[in-house]
Amino acid sequence: MTARCPGGRMSSITRAMMVETSRRPLMKLGRGWIQWLLIVGITMVSAGCDRSVDDPPIRAVRAIQVGDVEQLSRAVFPGRALPNEEVNLSFRVGGELIARPVSFGDSVTRGQLLARIDPRDFEIQVRTYQGELAATKANHEQQNIELEGLRELRERGAATQLEVDRVRTRVDELAGRVQMVEAALDDAKNRLADTELKAPFDGVVAATYVEAFQTIQPREPVMRILDTSRIKVQVDIPEQLMYAVPYVTEIRCTFDAYPDVVIPAEVREIGTEASPVTRTYPVTVIMDPPDRVQILPGMAATVRVRAELPADEEQRGIEVPLSAVVQDGESAWVWRVDPEHNTVHRQEVEIRALTSRGVRVHGIAQGKWIATAGINTLREGQTVRLDEAPALSIDGSGSER
Repeated sequence: MTARCPGGRMSSITRAMMVETSRRPLMKLGRGWIQWLLIVGITMVSAGCDRSVDDPPIRAVRAIQVGDVEQLSRAVFPGRALPNEEVNLSFRVGGELIARPVSFGDSVTRGQLLARIDPRDFEIQVRTYQGELAATKANHEQQNIELEGLRELRERGAATQLEVDRVRTRVDELAGRVQMVEAALDDAKNRLADTELKAPFDGVVAATYVEAFQTIQPREPVMRILDTSRIKVQVDIPEQLMYAVPYVTEIRCTFDAYPDVVIPAEVREIGTEASPVTRTYPVTVIMDPPDRVQILPGMAATVRVRAELPADEEQRGIEVPLSAVVQDGESAWVWRVDPEHNTVHRQEVEIRALTSRGVRVHGIAQGKWIATAGINTLREGQTVRLDEAPALSIDGSGSER
């Protein structure tokens, strides 16, 4: 029988013993000598196996430096230009398209006519309801006059109450009919107005989908309009940097087409859900393009930011990723990483506020390192190694930091 370590590994001592005993007949060795060798060999094999089992591998942890907003300031985020607004336009009614005075690439102004459907059927409907409404109102007025006359006759005993009630019922019916025809006329006028498609804002025609004299259906796309009065750029921020977004004080954007033109921007929207693949959050910035340049949707852009931590931020509570905080009942803590000894230590903190990007805590000093992933399995004093994150920034020369 051969002693083996877990996993089927054989120690070097065991192999040496097997080689040695194979060279000499066992009959020449004393029984006590053989037993002693077996005991010593098995003991040493077991000791070697125990050491390999008891020594756990050093855990790699992802960590951030608390309050290190400079990391965000050093980062460069690529993106692409987006229009301020984008809409596919369609008619609410169907019919034959008799005019489309604009084409792809044309600039349009708010309220400008873009396309028209043949309005003749809708005009007829409007005139029909106008005539019906006039006749119904006249009949209603005539019945009102008759009702007043019957009331006077009833007071003198020359008419019965049944006659009065019959005319009153007719008056009420006609009043309801007037309201119905008025509503139908309003709808007909709206449908007539809907035969004209007008620009909802100043912009550019990005695409046309139908041609003149083509019969189209209601809600069928006719053209797409872009509002380029302001330009948006969407960038992806890594989750380990989202805590620093509230401290952004300046945003600068450049475009590959105009590398020397720096355009100030502001945050328009911050996404609250990370991509399951890239673990990044979408952040949209918006800007007013200078008059001397034409920024078009799809142009490649580069966004840089400047972030600064307020002097009293440590007292107010520093924002950290939600994944860095462990909470058990009313107690909360983070795992502080000692980079000199590569160990982690529990650091009690006070939760000041939850934000859409993380949690604001008090009790951890600025500049300290804290673990941000796998924190629920860490132990006090555990030896770890910092797991380096992918390069997030590019310096001015274009080399990765």
